[in-house]
Amino acid sequence: MDLNWKNMKKIMLLIAFAIVLFLGMQNIKPVVEFLQYIMRIAYPFLIGLGIAFVLNVPMRFIENKLFGAKKLQNNKIVQKIKRPASLILTLVLVVSLIFVVIFLIVPELVHSLTTFANYIPGVVSDVQQWIEDLWQTYPQLSEWLGTLEINWQNMVNSALGFVQDLTGSLLNSTISVAS
Repeated sequence: MDLNWKNMKKIMLLIAFAIVLFLGMQNIKPVVEFLQYIMRIAYPFLIGLGIAFVLNVPMRFIENKLFGAKKLQNNKIVQKIKRPASLILTLVLVVSLIFVVIFLIVPELVHSLTTFANYIPGVVSDVQQWIEDLWQTYPQLSEWLGTLEINWQNMVNSALGFVQDLTGSLLNSTISVAS
């Protein structure tokens, strides 16, 4: 390898990177705290970029379809207002969509989950009756299950906890998607 200025510069940058990486690994806690601080500062900007990226798609569609006619392209007034008008129409569309989700879908979802939760006790009692009938019909099954050591209360509590967590996370996911 020829040791000209270009190669020396690459080697020095590689050595500097290795030193910085080594010092960063030796002091990982302050580095992580610094990166968290930078992320707290950059988070609103990243959210803004995400919103702008998402809103740009319908805004450009509205701009091209509504103001894209050949006879409107030569009109100076239309050219000046097409971008702001498309932005306003996009914002109205997104806000309307959010209201539809919040006021129509979320209450219906809550109603469905409440109805489902109301049916659980009836289903549990039906299953208990079916199990009692099964035990009376097949006493060997009852004896075999008696030899097993199963904590039924923990299993029922775990199942109910799972269903509650699932409905709660589903509701939170729906609200977060809507927001």
